[in-house]
Amino acid sequence: MDTLSTDDPHHIGPYHLIGRLGAGGMGRVYLARSEGGRTVAVKLVQSELAQEDEFRQRFAQEVAAARRVGGAWTAPVLDSDTEADTPWVATAYIPGPSLQGVVDVEYGPLPAASVQVLANGLAQALKAVHGAGLIHRDLKPSNVLLTIDGPRVIDFGIARALETATDSFRTRTGAVVGSPGFMSPEQVRGLQVTPASDVFCVGAVLAYAATGRPPFGTMNSGLHAVMFRVAEEAPDLYGLPEGPDGIGALVRECLAKLPGDRPTPDELIARTRENAVDPWLPGELLALLGRQAADLLDYESPTQPEPHADAGSASHTPPPAGHPQPGTGHDVVLVRGPEPGLFLDPTQIPPVRLLTPRPSTRRRAALVVVTVAVAAVAVTGTLILLPERRAPGGGAAPVPTDDAGSGSGPGGVGRPAPVSFAGEWEGPVKNSTDRASETFGRLVITNAHVGEKAADFLFVDAKMMCQGTSTLVSRTADTLVLSPGTTTSNVPPGAPQGACAPPAQQIIDAGSGTGGDIGGGIGGGIGGGSAGGTTGEDVPTLNWRAGELSATLRPAVTGKVPISEAYLGTWRLADTHDGGDQTRVVIKQGPVGTRVARSTSVLGGSRCASESVLVMVSDKSLLLGPNQWVGSAATNPACHTPMYTHTYTRTDEGLRVTYPASTGADPVDLVRVD
Repeated sequence: MDTLSTDDPHHIGPYHLIGRLGAGGMGRVYLARSEGGRTVAVKLVQSELAQEDEFRQRFAQEVAAARRVGGAWTAPVLDSDTEADTPWVATAYIPGPSLQGVVDVEYGPLPAASVQVLANGLAQALKAVHGAGLIHRDLKPSNVLLTIDGPRVIDFGIARALETATDSFRTRTGAVVGSPGFMSPEQVRGLQVTPASDVFCVGAVLAYAATGRPPFGTMNSGLHAVMFRVAEEAPDLYGLPEGPDGIGALVRECLAKLPGDRPTPDELIARTRENAVDPWLPGELLALLGRQAADLLDYESPTQPEPHADAGSASHTPPPAGHPQPGTGHDVVLVRGPEPGLFLDPTQIPPVRLLTPRPSTRRRAALVVVTVAVAAVAVTGTLILLPERRAPGGGAAPVPTDDAGSGSGPGGVGRPAPVSFAGEWEGPVKNSTDRASETFGRLVITNAHVGEKAADFLFVDAKMMCQGTSTLVSRTADTLVLSPGTTTSNVPPGAPQGACAPPAQQIIDAGSGTGGDIGGGIGGGIGGGSAGGTTGEDVPTLNWRAGELSATLRPAVTGKVPISEAYLGTWRLADTHDGGDQTRVVIKQGPVGTRVARSTSVLGGSRCASESVLVMVSDKSLLLGPNQWVGSAATNPACHTPMYTHTYTRTDEGLRVTYPASTGADPVDLVRVD
């Protein structure tokens, strides 16, 4: 959510604006409230388009048609003024994240049961849109919103309005509108678009929702490559759920190259599962939706802009050239509040609120200049393309995929069974002499394309902790190569950036999977015991290498409540002669990567407080990073004693805190405070 600037109006028609949701080639989209308090999204067209009679006429037709669609599966039109100096339309605001935000940022691929309901909802939406005489033409993950009771489709009909603009290439015969990775073959070729084109887009969206990646690749491999795959090649549907509860067969039919071979929306409805009484999304996502909806009730514009002429005036200033395109009006990203995700510092995250969409490595609107065969312009994440001219006597040459060595081609034909890299992994790190380096590492790996973020990392040694992200360099069926990564936070804050991060490209492949202890005395004195109780069990492992460092990574304990009840509560030093009565340690529940322990003590007459991040949970211990001074202690020199990575283990009397051997620090015993 962007605050209103001096370039924005205070009102559009009867609606009071409270923030800007996005901007694009058609205009700007605002979050607003009606006089009765209803939250709406108001789309204000650009002044230059408002001067074109043909655009105005088509815009009015589309708004009228959109009113007939209804709101069961879409964002209904509530109000409009197509005759104003600057035309606008108001739709119901849907307080749900986009499918793109959920898959790319918040959760990952949806489970098979959720994809079934998604398919049914999208088919219902298309039936309503087509019944109103519209063709969506730009159905993509950012135009699908997820709500508690099902999906909603937005921005239907806008593409048709854009086609009528009098721009020199937007009205040429054969110009097509769409997003390359989710366009139909007939759109790519500049042929007639029919309702079957939307069905193709549904197939691409469902494949993305189920696997976490577009079936024809991303723009990282080039515009020509994506268009060629859509028009000529089979989709990459590797990992698509099959069987009775899967969606594989239906997706393949939707992605048929010939429009007549695709199912109709009615057939999709008959072959998918509609939302029943049971929740259709995983519990974690439902909780996020609930928090977002509650927060929306209290949202107000953080600052009030300087007075500006209200919308509807011909003097309304359009966005300046080169103005950032943050995404479509409803493309909202959620940020966790009380329990932030892995590797996020909770002190740096505001309460749950609506935010401007984060820049994504899955690139969105960008001005693309290609050969004379193709021209493209970004319009709110949509590319308007001219049909490709093929060289005389020859067709477009096949292009390589962006996934090095990923098999013999899209569709997985001849592809070897890959290693399952996605997940959370951890283990002690060794150096080239095969000796423990007092370093412990944790990786959260996600599915990604080359050049995209593929992992979050957390590494600790005796005195430092660093967190950051790595991108995918290349992958094969059994090897993953990640960049050294970008460090996002260091403890202590003054530590050199990347001091404990991977020193070189990270090469990951399958391990022996024999299980066993994760290492007595993790990292030569950091922690101890076995991760997740894996001692003696046959568990999958990954071999990790980065320069002279290596590790055997095993599945990590995950979830929001990984800490045993035996550790939770308030503790004090057992030795009361050493200030034990004035020292308190509070351990609370929380996921790995967040601050779960707070220590307060009196040092040099000053009360000092510090917090530490949970790094690892095993069946015998908790591993935490070095403490970080908080509050007034952060600037009080009296508090700044050395802080080390430390391990909590249970004893008969309470807890014991131990430190890496290289620090020379003695263990400390804690007893529970009654």
